[in-house]
Amino acid sequence: MQVFIILLVMGLLIGTQWPQTPVDWSRDWLVLMLVGPYMGAAIALQLVCSWSYRALERSSGRSGRILTRTYRLLDAIRWLTLVYYFFSLLELGLLTWLIGAVGWQLPGQLLFMLPPVMVIVAGWWAYYPIDRRLRESALIRRIDEGQTVWPIWTRRQFIFSQVRHQLLLLLAPLVLLLGWWQAVTWLMETGRIDSGLEQWLLGAGAICILLLSPLLIRHIWDTRPLPDGPMRDTLIALCKAQGVQVRQLLLWHTYGGMINGAVMGVVGPLRYILLTDGLLDQMKADHIEAVMAHELGHVKKKHMPGLFLCALGTLAAISLVVEVALFALAAVFEQIGWTLPQPPQTLSAADASGGAVLAIAMGVAVLLWAAAFGYISRRFERQADTFAVQHLSAGSEQITESAAQTMIGALEQVATLNHVPVGRKSWRHGSIRWRCNYLRSLIGLPVDRCPIDRQMRCLWWVCGVMLAGALLGEWLLFRMAG
Repeated sequence: MQVFIILLVMGLLIGTQWPQTPVDWSRDWLVLMLVGPYMGAAIALQLVCSWSYRALERSSGRSGRILTRTYRLLDAIRWLTLVYYFFSLLELGLLTWLIGAVGWQLPGQLLFMLPPVMVIVAGWWAYYPIDRRLRESALIRRIDEGQTVWPIWTRRQFIFSQVRHQLLLLLAPLVLLLGWWQAVTWLMETGRIDSGLEQWLLGAGAICILLLSPLLIRHIWDTRPLPDGPMRDTLIALCKAQGVQVRQLLLWHTYGGMINGAVMGVVGPLRYILLTDGLLDQMKADHIEAVMAHELGHVKKKHMPGLFLCALGTLAAISLVVEVALFALAAVFEQIGWTLPQPPQTLSAADASGGAVLAIAMGVAVLLWAAAFGYISRRFERQADTFAVQHLSAGSEQITESAAQTMIGALEQVATLNHVPVGRKSWRHGSIRWRCNYLRSLIGLPVDRCPIDRQMRCLWWVCGVMLAGALLGEWLLFRMAG
């Protein structure tokens, strides 16, 4: 879901600078092209979930296989939706038409992004009967075991929770960044600020939004301070032992609907660690400690600034490679009569053939970045898992089997309670099976010399060098183009 939201917002940034031909269709056709394919995607999501629900009703022994197939089909439909989103953005010119119809850039952009966002919501609407069936099947077991029985969500509660906890997590800060960028651009274009201040204001605003977004998310999500008690005392002591400053430990209310933990905030005074009610209620104390240690690992290993550096470094390097390739292609295209603007010149001179090549190049760049950032994110997750077993192996010179099995048990229980197949892949986290197999490979290794720590140091350096090299390359390209 996160990569989907990032690409939607990235598309808006690309679309405002993309050469657009005047749209001469009728208004009815434009509206149909804007919403019709997304309605088709929503119907397809409903059909897939209806088939899956009936299959689960008929067969109780193959639920894992049915759910895996369902998730794959739902993901495929969402990706096809994203492909059409970029097609309508870059080739059909619907964003340009919509901004012109509305009269304001940001409202027009948000309206253009609304249909694919509604496809996501429609997927949750369609999936609700499956989620309800899975929770009902676990209800009797929880009663027999004497565990807390949470009321099953209504469809409205389920969708509202997904919107708050998945959609708005990234969408709210990204929309704020988009609005700030457009506000600064407008101030510069109207002469209210000098052009030299533009980059400084953009950077200062982005840093402020990044630092303050935990406060925003904390109130978007349903959270409150973790109540006093033995569990809170244990977790606070764990934070102090690891030297991690947090503003508050938060109880994340999901009414038993989610088993998860999270850390938000780059600096200590604005950092929160969140644990869901379902996690605290349904998991054993040693598993909760493992999850907490994993979240502290993200802080201790400075993963938040690390992810920012790696995202920026890979994006800058890939963009530079694409620009160099376009420079080389420009000479070839000139020989056969096509025109292709040379970065960093404006794209307004692109003809149909040049625009197609640019679209392909941009698509390849986005896919390469998504693959690179996903790989890096999964290594950050692996390092946090390693930190957890290092903590659980305290007092021993080697990673103990009991520490690894505790973390494995926590991951498997999270998957089971969230009704997620252990083999289901995740762009940023990897599958539970992949992570558990890695943890087993750590048993017997020295606690203070795990290979992942060395690999991550190398990765930091590589991304830093990529960023510096890309900035130097961009400067050279600018000099050459000038």
